[in-house]
Amino acid sequence: MMQRLAKLQWLGGFFLAVTLIAALSGCGSQATPPTATTTSTVAPTQAPATPTLAPATPTLAPATPTLAAPTLEPSPTAESTTETPMPPTLPTPPDAAELKYDPDTQEISYSSPSAINALVEFYRTELPAAGWQEDAAVAMVTDDVGAINFAKGQATLNIMMVKADSGTSVVISTSGLGNEQAAGGTPEATNPTPSGTLKAQDKDGLPVPEDYTQYVGDSGAYRRSLTAVSPSALSAVLALYRTELTTRGWHELPASLAPTDSKADLLFDHLEQGQLALSLTRNADNGTDISLVVHDQAAAQKAGILPPTGRARIYFGNVTDGEVIFKIDGKEIKVGVQDPSQRSMAGVPFVDLAPGRHDFTLTLKGQTPIKDAIPLAAGETWALAAGPGGALPLQMY
Repeated sequence: MMQRLAKLQWLGGFFLAVTLIAALSGCGSQATPPTATTTSTVAPTQAPATPTLAPATPTLAPATPTLAAPTLEPSPTAESTTETPMPPTLPTPPDAAELKYDPDTQEISYSSPSAINALVEFYRTELPAAGWQEDAAVAMVTDDVGAINFAKGQATLNIMMVKADSGTSVVISTSGLGNEQAAGGTPEATNPTPSGTLKAQDKDGLPVPEDYTQYVGDSGAYRRSLTAVSPSALSAVLALYRTELTTRGWHELPASLAPTDSKADLLFDHLEQGQLALSLTRNADNGTDISLVVHDQAAAQKAGILPPTGRARIYFGNVTDGEVIFKIDGKEIKVGVQDPSQRSMAGVPFVDLAPGRHDFTLTLKGQTPIKDAIPLAAGETWALAAGPGGALPLQMY
């Protein structure tokens, strides 16, 4: 479950970093986009801009002007530009500059004069040799952007690469480093925290139990979320969140179902931050799986991205090098090449649909149509980005 969530988080993070819709989800634009019709088209931009990392990503200094040769050798002991050491279990390209590791966000960032394809080849050689396995189904590699995903036991690596003026900017989002035992292995037992003594730790502005063992977070202009696992009993985790959220100004709303020792679903509201949904589930190890989502309705309304009452909305993006065609619910939506630097929702096609599962097809230039489906709930806003491997989903609200 957590690895699947990590993949969704990676897709969202990658989309936020290098695609139009992702850039828009962090901007809060007030423009109200037109409704897509069977002939709606987004025209290619006249002056494509160099893709940049999402605003939340640490800024990397320019790399050396001369690009390195395609062949790279591992350099696990590359010197960091900060006092925080690089995780010792990961290989590092020898030409990495401005190398940083943030233990709070578990992100590694650096710049390299090498091209994206050379860095991809480096990681696809060195990481499998160290026992990491790539999830090729979600890989995306072009001359301008690259994203590859690896897992080893409970640990994951989401490597995002964006072409810069003099090379490549790289951000590696890590999770579970130190828990790289082989898949199917048994992690070390964690002693649950006794009920009533559990404390909270802040992660990306949201509380998690201090004894959490897995964590995936996502943050946008209209929606923030986290999933985590705690070895503590559900009652202790529930007590923690009720205390922490109340302290932070959240007000608990009446629940339709009372919490039990195996399941709890609660809603909170906040005068400034919107609405928060908390879901706690007892897992097979008698610990607690945690899901927390914050919706900023005021910001979403201001940006004009919300669907009509009782409906769901899908925006359509395109990170390929040619026009693509989506077909959903009898509608044909043509999407031209989009500029990753665009910061407005104006001109981005969308449809409003009834809640439920919707089948769709995506036709890329010169390829057989790809069939897929997306489940929608009332009030949700999603984006579908056409990439070389198919359509990538991102929940915007």
